[in-house]
Order: sequence, then structure tokens, then C-alpha cells
Amino acid sequence: MRWNMRYFKWISSLLNGIRHMFLLGVVLLIIESLSLLFAIGLQKQLIDEVLFKENYTNFHIIVISMAFLYLIHSLLFTFGPLACHHVVAHIRFTLSKHLMLYLHKIPKDKLQKERSATFVHYFTQDIRMISRLTGEEIPNLLKEIVISLFLIFIVGYANIILLISILLFSLLNIVIGRYFAPKLKKMAKNVEKTKSELLIHSEESISSTREVIAFNRHQWELENFNRIYNRYFTAAMAEGQLVNKQMLSSEPIRWGANLSILGIGGFLVLQGQLSVGLFIVVYQYTSRLLTSFQTIFNSIMLISSRMSNVDRIREVLEGEKWNEGDKSLQSSITNIKFDHVNFKYDDNASPILRDINIELPIGKKIAFVGLSGGGKSTIVQLLARLHEPTEGNILVNNIPLNNIKRKNWMSKIAVVFQDPYLFPDTIRNNLLFGVEHISDEYLDKICKTVSIYDYIKSLKKGYDTIIGERGITLSGGQRQRIALARALLRNPEILILDEATSALDVKNEHLIQINIDKLRKDKTTIIIAHRLSTIKNADVIYLIKKGEAIEVEKPKNSEQWEFIYENIQ
Repeated sequence: MRWNMRYFKWISSLLNGIRHMFLLGVVLLIIESLSLLFAIGLQKQLIDEVLFKENYTNFHIIVISMAFLYLIHSLLFTFGPLACHHVVAHIRFTLSKHLMLYLHKIPKDKLQKERSATFVHYFTQDIRMISRLTGEEIPNLLKEIVISLFLIFIVGYANIILLISILLFSLLNIVIGRYFAPKLKKMAKNVEKTKSELLIHSEESISSTREVIAFNRHQWELENFNRIYNRYFTAAMAEGQLVNKQMLSSEPIRWGANLSILGIGGFLVLQGQLSVGLFIVVYQYTSRLLTSFQTIFNSIMLISSRMSNVDRIREVLEGEKWNEGDKSLQSSITNIKFDHVNFKYDDNASPILRDINIELPIGKKIAFVGLSGGGKSTIVQLLARLHEPTEGNILVNNIPLNNIKRKNWMSKIAVVFQDPYLFPDTIRNNLLFGVEHISDEYLDKICKTVSIYDYIKSLKKGYDTIIGERGITLSGGQRQRIALARALLRNPEILILDEATSALDVKNEHLIQINIDKLRKDKTTIIIAHRLSTIKNADVIYLIKKGEAIEVEKPKNSEQWEFIYENIQ
């Protein structure tokens, strides 16, 4: 993969706020390696001057110097990588935060097309690899480049023939590396692909455990898992075999280089052109230089392959986002109007809503009814800004809704969906949803409003009871009541209930509706419903039929209710 400035600019931007730690890590890594090389260099003095010439005058200085350099090396062996790990942690946190924020801004239609495990893979794999690339692999590459330049100078100064010899063997090793690199990259990509498929399937298998058990499909699920796992296993084994072939090709070259250096160096010693001490030091330096060349090549290949991780994360983070809006509502909501609103989910799809022209009365209870798939829930999604109108505008206080700051608008409304999401946490945390300064008295009051208080108090741990994944320990009606309480705790100006009581029996639904009406007197509540019992106390009723909104006069007798009933079944 060709590198270009856009990669480096993007990677460099990740170091904002921690650039000094990155540079410190690089410097410490270089000093660590140089201290070891200088300690090795002192072996020449120890061998030539002390052992052969028996000059013990500087013996203690040489030993102390070597001990000091080894001490520096040992200390920096810890502190250098520590600084790099700090950079890795910072970048991983920053990218994870950006990705999480993006997930809260991604258009719903795009989010629905992606599997949840795909985003999990971004967090667990791509971000981890980019963090290691920036905080570990690039610093190590810079270190090896500096060390290589230092060793080239030293070895070349000692004997140019040795340097040429090591360069030729390194070149041969790089040629073999270039031969295997594209194949390894292709293998690695295939391993990542099959690993991602396995992760996605595992996540879906866990989520569908209840259905697998209920339909007695254990063997079928096991066969599916084995099939997907075998694809991953085959890809991983193929990659391992290719790595072994590369090692089998490169190791003989490495040993050949070492033997060549021993042969040439030994000959130079016999000819008196190298001292024994210098030969031992140069041998170690040339071995380190060969390793350094190989490390630089491997690092460049590795960094090139990491660019695929960079591409995936950049593609996500720089992808389409919701329009955030730039205007704020400075006062309470006084009017909401649908002005010639049309909507369809796809350019080639049929319109779901057609030329909707209605004004929602503020402070009233408004019901939308109609057949399934008629567009009722679409109106909720437009009000919640999960989608934007294809044509026309929704006006709030005469301001187009898509021009209002999303955070400002969402602070004024609360939505309860038919199938609410509950966290595998306590009832209290699911109710509060991060909202602070809610008193226990007010929490109790809201729970009594939705008839969940007695059930919570009957539990051994009360509000601190863990409800399991998606609230699996609760019934459907209990989950809906907790979701209702969660919305009511926010005391929103606009409360939107999208089939929010569909899992409740008629008696409990009626009781909760009366309680909510009392609590929200003179406040706006929008209801999407299928049951007549849900909308009987609505102030305004809109019938959504074939994508059009028709205001229906509130029925006064059974025949009028029968008309509505026929249009919602």
C-alpha cells in the first residue's frame, strides 16, 4: 500500500495533547538501545587492553562504565515502553470516545444496515491496532532507523567489506520479505474477515439463545458455528503455514550472514587488520544491524497492513452524520406543525407519508391510529429526529425542526418505544438513565404512577435488583412500565408513546393512562396505538391511512368508534 500524507496527517492528529509523551517515548527507546550498544563497544577495551595487553590501569573504569550503561539500559527498558503504552492508552480512549459519539450521530437507516458485532469489531480490533501502530510500532520503527544509521557508521568505519557483506545479505532477506509480504497481507486480511464473521455469529448466537432452545435447534446452531469456525481455523492455519515458509527461507540467510561475518572477520584478524576485541564487537554490531534491517522492513510491511485498520475507522468516523442544527429554542414549545411533509425510506421506495399537513395542539393528548405499516411510527421517528422528512418541514415554534440543535430538542421530548431497551444493570440505573438529582420520593411517585412500585418493593434488593440482559428477568409489561417511568422522570414538554403499553392488559393500561393524564395535565402527549382502549381519552385523533393524515372528530357513540376500529385493524 502506498503511503501518502493523508495517513500521516490523520495519525499525527491522534497525538494531539500527548505529542510530548510520544517524543519522550521515542527518545527513551533510542537511548535504551544506544546504551546497550555502547556497553558492547566497551568490550573492545576490556579484551584488547586488559586481557591481551594486561593493562589493568583502566579496568575498574571500564567495568563501572559497563555497569552504568547496563543499568541505564535496564531502567529505560521499563520506562521507554511505559511512555509508549501511555500513548497507546490515550489514543485508544480518544478513538473509542469518537467512535461512540459517532454512533450517537449516525443516521438510523445506515445504523440498521450494520450488524452490532461489526461495531464491536471496530472497538476491539481496529482501534486496538491503530493505537498500537501509533504508540508502539511507529516509535520502534524510528528507533530502529536511528540505530541502523549508527551501526552502519561504526561497522563501515571498522571495515567496509563487512558492511558491504551485511548489506548484501540484508538485501537478499528484504527480497524474500517482499515476495512473502503481499501473500501474508492477503492471508492476514482473510483471517481478520473470518474472525469478524465468527465474532458476529457468536454475538448473534448468544442473543438468540432463547429461540434456539424454544425451537430445539441446538444441533443446527452447533453446525452453523462449526462451519464458520472452521473457515476461521482454516484461514489462521494457512497464515501460520505461510509464516513458517517465510521463516524457513529467511533463517538460512541469517545464519549465512553470521557465518560470512565470522569468516571475513576471522580472516581480517589473522591478517592483523582487526583486533580480537574489535572483531567481537563488530560481530555483535553486524548481527544487530542485520536484525535492525529486518525489523525495519517488517515494521514497514506491518504499518502498511495497519493502514487497512486506519481506512476502516476513518471511513466510519468521516461517514454520514445527522444534521445537528444550529438554532436553540429559547422558550417553551408553543406549536408543532407538519408542513407538506413527505417521507420515504429509500429513493426507490414508495412514500410512507404523503403531504402531511397538520398542526398538533400543545397541551393536549394526541393520538395517531391506523393500519400496521401505515406510517404512524414514522411520524414518531420524524419527531424524534431519527429520520428527516424527504420533502417539507416539521416546524416547531415556526422553526424547521432540522435547524434546531439536536441536543436542545431532545432535552424537551421523551420517547417510549414498544420494545424498549433495558441495560443489564439495576432497576434504579435503568430508571435514572444517568439523570442525577432525582429524589427517592419523586422516584417512588413516578413508579406508582406506572404501577411498578409494588413489584419493585417486593424484590429483595428493590431498586438495586439486577434485571439481566435487556431486562430478561422482567415480563414484557414490566419492561414497558419501567420505560414509561424512565421517560416520565424527565418531565418532558412532549411525551411520545409509540405502542408503549401494548404488552399491558386493558385494566392496567387504563389505570396507568389515568395516572399519566393526571401527572401530565396541560402537557403534550402523543400516542401511537392499535387498541381503541388506548386512545379513548385522547383530545385529538388522527387517522393515518395510505400515508395521509386525517383528523377524526372524537367519537361520541359506538358507531363512530366502530369506524375507527375498522381502520386500525
